[in-house]
Formats: sequence, C-alpha cells, structure tokens
Amino acid sequence: MFWILLVDNVEDYRRSLRRLLEAEGFGVLEAASITEADEKLKLPDNIDLALVDLRMTDEQDDYDFSGIELAKKSREKGIPCIIITAYPSPESTYEALRSRGVSPPPAVNFVSKTKGPTAILIAIQEARGLTLLHISDLHLKALAEGGVPFDQNQAYRLFLKDVKKQSGLAFHPLQAIIVAGDISFQCGKNSFDQAYHLLTDLANDLKVPLERVVLVPGNHDVNRSTARATVNSLDAMQSGNTAWFSKFDNYLEFTHRFYGEPAFSLDKLYRLFTFDDRLAIVAFNSCLVEGDAASVCQACVRRKKGRKEHYHGWINSEQVIQSSEELNRQGQKGLRIAVFHHHVVSEDWRSRGQCDGEHLANYHRKDSRLSHLLYEQGFGLVLHGHRHKGVLLRSSTPGASQPYSFGSGAFWTAGDDPDERANYLLLQLIPYNDELRVIMREYHPTTDERSGYWGVDDSVRSDGIISLAGKDVR
Repeated sequence: MFWILLVDNVEDYRRSLRRLLEAEGFGVLEAASITEADEKLKLPDNIDLALVDLRMTDEQDDYDFSGIELAKKSREKGIPCIIITAYPSPESTYEALRSRGVSPPPAVNFVSKTKGPTAILIAIQEARGLTLLHISDLHLKALAEGGVPFDQNQAYRLFLKDVKKQSGLAFHPLQAIIVAGDISFQCGKNSFDQAYHLLTDLANDLKVPLERVVLVPGNHDVNRSTARATVNSLDAMQSGNTAWFSKFDNYLEFTHRFYGEPAFSLDKLYRLFTFDDRLAIVAFNSCLVEGDAASVCQACVRRKKGRKEHYHGWINSEQVIQSSEELNRQGQKGLRIAVFHHHVVSEDWRSRGQCDGEHLANYHRKDSRLSHLLYEQGFGLVLHGHRHKGVLLRSSTPGASQPYSFGSGAFWTAGDDPDERANYLLLQLIPYNDELRVIMREYHPTTDERSGYWGVDDSVRSDGIISLAGKDVR
C-alpha cells in the first residue's frame, strides 16, 4: 500500500481528506502538529509521500509558513512532499514566499485547497511518478592498465551535480539506474572492481538500492573488444567449446555483488525488474551467444579468403516471449521497457568499408523484426547503449507498430564530436496521465577543460525533453 503522511492542524479538513484518500486506496497517517509530524518522520520507511499544510500554526497569519520547514525535513529523508495551501495557485504561493523572504524547498509541489480534492489527487499521482537514470558505455579501465579514475573525469563530476538537479524537478526520488553495457574496457577483474565502486557510490549518492541498478553486458565486458577476439569467441561457441564462457565470469561475478546471484545464465538470458504495477524493466544479455541461442545481438566482421564473413547474434525470440509470459503471470500491465547494449547494425560499418549495402539492409531487416517482436510482446520502450556507433531500432514498414527507442552512450568521453559527447537520459513516468517524459542531457566541452557543462542534448528540440502520451507507450 502507498502510505501518505497527512499534516494539517484543522481537524475537520484533515479527517475529510483522509476519508477521500482511503477511498482511493491510499494508507493515511495523520499529524495535527509539526511536532507530531516530526515523530512520524523518524520512521521514513513507513511513509511514501507527505501532504503538508503550508500554515500549521495560524491560518490567519500571513507570515506563518511553518509547513515549509517540515517539507524540507521530508525531502532530506527522501520523501516526496506536496504542500497544500489556501493560495489560489502555485505562482501566488511562490510570490507570497518570496515577498516575505522565505525560500521554498526544492522538488516540492504546491496545490491549492481552492481547487478541490481532485487537484490534490492529481498532485499525489504526479508525485508517485517513477524516475529512471539511463547511462551506458562507461569503458572503465583498471588503474593498473593506465586508466584514469572515473570520478576524476570533469564530465562525471559535473554529471552528478546535474543529474541531482534534473531528477529533483520531478518531486520524487530516483527509482533505478540503468547501465546499458560496456561497463569495463577490457573485461578485467580490476576494471570491474573499479566499476563496482563507482556505481555503488553513484547509487548511494542518488539513494538507489543496489538491487535496482539494472546491468546488461556490452561487448567490452566479455572480450578484449577487438574484432579478432570477438570472432574467436563466436567460433569457440559455435564449435561447442564452452571454455570461452570463462571470459564471461568476471562480468557474472560483478553482477553477483549487486544482486546476490549472477545476473544471467545460459538458460536464462534476461532479468526482470518490476516496480509495482506501473513499470517493468527486462534486461537482456546482449553478448552471451551460443549458436542460435542468442539474445540481442553481438556482431562482428572478419575477412577470410578475400571475402568478408559476418558473424552476429540476434534476439532470441523464445527469451523475449518467456520474459513477457513471466510478466503476464505476475499480472504486470504497466509500461514494459527492454534494455540491451546494442542492436544488430552499426552505421559506422558502412563508412569503414566493413559492411556493404546488401548486408546493411539485411541487418536493418533483423532490427525491424526485433522491434516488431518486442512490441507484440507488450514492450513500449527500448533503451540501449552504443549510441555512438548505432542507429535506433527502426521498422522497415512505414507506420508499423513498434516501441519507442532511445540510446545512451559514449559516457566516458568529452570530445568535440556531437556523436561522441557524453550523455545521459532521465525518464519520468507520470501515472496520472500515463505520460512519459524523456530528458536528454549531454556534456558540452569548452576550450578550457575545466569549464565544460551539462546542457540539453543537441539531437532533440531546444528544451531537451520528449513527452510521449500513454497511448504511444502502451
């Protein structure tokens, strides 16, 4: 049950609002004073949201903003807060606060009592929204291999400040961190140790439990990243040489530290992450391949006897269907998100002379089948990494049903090439109107390496936000 701490010193109003909230299925804890509310906030795990009256001492006192301090305490404990006020609008509330030298707390919504109970219910539903952080392609090098500690990267230091500011605009804490592959650089144990410390620090800073760090492997996480090494791996698997799977052990050990068990196995190439009835994430293994038992693709090219041979994996339709059926058995009917590292084709193959038009068209057809399959199984959104080398999943049939797709990648770099800029996504699911807001941010380097900044992603409209209606994301 979703529990609301209702703080109001007017008993009749408090009791009537409690009856309304309980009729909507919410659990309600009451507090008639700031002192009583402080006591209840000492057990923050029992509270999902605070609903606080602006004036808790005297409704007639124009200088009584005692609810503000309680809202600040609520936010410090990671509890989203809504302030109810007799002012007719949030704007008039802000103006009243500013005129009296009071700073409103960050990430707090205001709703007017004059708008009636429906406005309060809408504000509560908006505050229940889910916010997800999506990053990829960290490419962490172990220090012994000459790598630079990631937290000394200027883009990363500024990233942490920026993501806190952007996620704070949603009135609620971050629920999950999605890391879509290429976490390490050359799949070494030391590299994964560095990744573990970085991601645990990030999760702690953003108050996200480790079990809600969604991890999928990239090609750099299971081999030494060269085409030759990838080909050797695929040859070994196709010939039944299971010794290759030791290359995957470092990654599996890495995921064990987050989940208490390896994230994937040869029998199960996906992992479910569910968030009550509103959202489910399916993390697909995009690199562990065994014959036709491939999950989302791992691709490479090699020359043999003067001609090119293309080795690739593709989506394992059985695994996609199994994940969907498992969610159906759980009664999950909300938004479904598929996460993997990269899809079948990389556009830069053509520019490198590694893929002719015929093969490129064939790979695009595989992308199309993957896209249709995911949509048929109820997935409304795809998140992938490898943005710097790929295209978004697309359909070869104009107007055909397919999920939306967004890529995040090149996070380790701060280069001048827009396609190679570090970037991240924030996804905010607002359940009241089923809207999904995708905030796209990227790092803008300057001539002075110490003065770069995070701003809107140049690949989208000026405000860097894409809003999708519920009908579009199922």
